[in-house]
Amino acid sequence: MMMIRYQFRFFGLVQGVGFRFYSQTFAKSFQCTGWVQNLPDGSVLMEIQGDELDIDRVVDSLKSVGHIQIERIEKKELDLKQETTFDYRF
Repeated sequence: MMMIRYQFRFFGLVQGVGFRFYSQTFAKSFQCTGWVQNLPDGSVLMEIQGDELDIDRVVDSLKSVGHIQIERIEKKELDLKQETTFDYRF
């Protein structure tokens, strides 16, 4: 299992729909760490770390939530960090 960390920025109907709650729920269920934060422009920023397959599962799970509408995702790879949880940022 190779650990990797990504920053995602999600655009679309991603605020006011439980996006952060679902992000945390899915990340924990797939043993990923990181954080998620609403941005003033209506997008959501996430840093997530784990196995690449598990990270893909988190994103696919978010796409499958009916009332979340992801129109576009920006993705970049980051350096790994030492952390043990997946949290909300405000």
